[in-house]
Amino acid sequence: MNCKDLKILLSACANNELSTSELETVNAHLADCSDCKATLSTFQAVRQQISSLQDLSVKFDIKDAVMADIKSSLSDHRLKAGCALHWWQFRLLLLS
Repeated sequence: MNCKDLKILLSACANNELSTSELETVNAHLADCSDCKATLSTFQAVRQQISSLQDLSVKFDIKDAVMADIKSSLSDHRLKAGCALHWWQFRLLLLS
């Protein structure tokens, strides 16, 4: 098997997704090919880095933050202008 064909298997090898026969083929090739060894090492390093990442949780709901900002803006606008709500402003308040 040549290096070009093996690159697909190297990615699967780094993810422990190879069958026994595929693993034997990869190991036989790696015994003689330093370029593919380096590629596999890179794939394994990237996999390790990705697996060490922590999940990030969103601290707030974007909808709630936007609606709070809209309500605040509407309240400020009404107080400054001394005017009633437009129909669309009233609807936004009802939907929130």
